[in-house]
Amino acid sequence: MCVSRNINGQELDAGHLNVAELMELDANISIASVTTSIQEVSGYVLIGLNKISSIPLENLRIIRGHRLYEDKYALVILSNNDQERKFGLTELLLRNLTG
Repeated sequence: MCVSRNINGQELDAGHLNVAELMELDANISIASVTTSIQEVSGYVLIGLNKISSIPLENLRIIRGHRLYEDKYALVILSNNDQERKFGLTELLLRNLTG
């Protein structure tokens, strides 16, 4: 993930946002401090292979899709569960994402 700051102090992703391979133990500490401030992604957003219950992207407003995942997708959500523990992603906070 490439992140740069604008003049308002909000974080804007300069490329792609990849949220991958997070586990519940480390996710609550690190993920919210980065993801809640991202407002815009110029490429694609990939959320995959995570073993956490929630990913906060509350301020993400737009995914521009200038470059697509596999040349097809601007938003990809895949395999976010733990088959052994029957646990996985239950909440993806995208309240401000517009169409």
